Amino acid sequence: MRDRAGAAAVNTAEVARRFAGSRSGFTLVGFGEVGIPFYRLSLRAQVLERKPVPPMEEIVMLALDSGLEERGTIRGLLGLDGDLFDVILAELLRKEEIAIRGTGDTGALQLTPAGREVLELAREIAPADRPLEVHYDALLREVVPYVAGLIDARRVDSLGLREIPPASARPPELGALDPEAVQRAVMEVPRADAVSADLLALRRIDRRTRTFRGATLLVYRSDERKEVQVALVLDGEISEAHGAAFSRARLNTKSGVRASAMEDPAELFRAAFGRDPDQEPTPGGDRRYRDFEALDCFELPGRLAQALEEPRKRIVLISPRLTEKSLTPDLLDSVRHRLAEGTEISIGIGPEARGPAERDLERKPWRQLDELFRGYPNLTLRRLHRPGPAMLVIDREQAILTRLNWLGHEGDPNRSFVDERGVLLNDVKLIDWLAAEALARVSSRRESA
Repeated sequence: MRDRAGAAAVNTAEVARRFAGSRSGFTLVGFGEVGIPFYRLSLRAQVLERKPVPPMEEIVMLALDSGLEERGTIRGLLGLDGDLFDVILAELLRKEEIAIRGTGDTGALQLTPAGREVLELAREIAPADRPLEVHYDALLREVVPYVAGLIDARRVDSLGLREIPPASARPPELGALDPEAVQRAVMEVPRADAVSADLLALRRIDRRTRTFRGATLLVYRSDERKEVQVALVLDGEISEAHGAAFSRARLNTKSGVRASAMEDPAELFRAAFGRDPDQEPTPGGDRRYRDFEALDCFELPGRLAQALEEPRKRIVLISPRLTEKSLTPDLLDSVRHRLAEGTEISIGIGPEARGPAERDLERKPWRQLDELFRGYPNLTLRRLHRPGPAMLVIDREQAILTRLNWLGHEGDPNRSFVDERGVLLNDVKLIDWLAAEALARVSSRRESA
């Protein structure tokens, strides 16, 4: 994930790899970028401000505290002219931090109890109305400390983040805000002017601005029953609080996670060959092919990168979805190098999406692919009415079947989370059969959408 609004770049596959084994009895089957719902709240509050004492006033009070009380002596010690000294005394008298013992200009000066307290604290205290901005986590439903890099709601779709719904559809009201949480989150943050304050009361919410915080969603499938669990990774760590809130609010379906959509990778083999992997083969021959090797979901993005890293004779790629975010500069450069070396590359993409927003999401990367590699006779690019499972065939070395969209895994705000583990085939006959079937579809104009 590229840098967004000051947030650090995140490699979601590496995040998934790191936390793959964190759930006992569950296997990681999918992952992706999401946005955690937040609000920026502009508040009006009454506070008791603690301001630094002006230096000259503090020096006068220190002089009085040391036993000096004659005006002339103090003024001479400070080296101030009479008018400026009188202004300082007038301000201290106004705030009742000093008093005059006696009458007239000759009366002795002395600290009041209030002045002595201010001097001890080296601060002044005064009530004031102040505008405050706090960040409200709509999944946790609480005010949280300042979060850098929040993403404006108007940019979420363009960035391709799947939105996690808030725990409640109602926006936060004033009565739902914990004053102590506001005090901790905002009032105690060191300020440039060194002014701190105590919160007396929250007056009103002037503005609510919807924002999102980037995170990685991890989907775990039970090894023994049809159950899925979701974890949310923020700032490089799983947030148990966010995961628990997600579960309490029952947000799986609303976030594109459905247990009924989690099909075992063995189903990919059955869909491609019409049989179980341990049955007699159908593509030809009279012996059993060895069982396939399962691949973890976080391995697959790296497999495509590896396939494009060195010279090949052929690469066949079928990706039901296509998004701009998945067409990274490194991937496009690798495709260009392989084409220039003569590698036969065939790419099949699923049909154009029906909704206008989804169509707009796909049109730009489609044009990008078409324009970048137009003129290479060894590239075939087609849309397929029925793309089937995602597929990657590398020479006669290996073939991978998966539900992970090679060229559309990231950057789709409406994506669903499925079991994206892969099936790795190393048998030459199976690989050749898959490649021939895929090439026939990609090359057929009747198949192109």
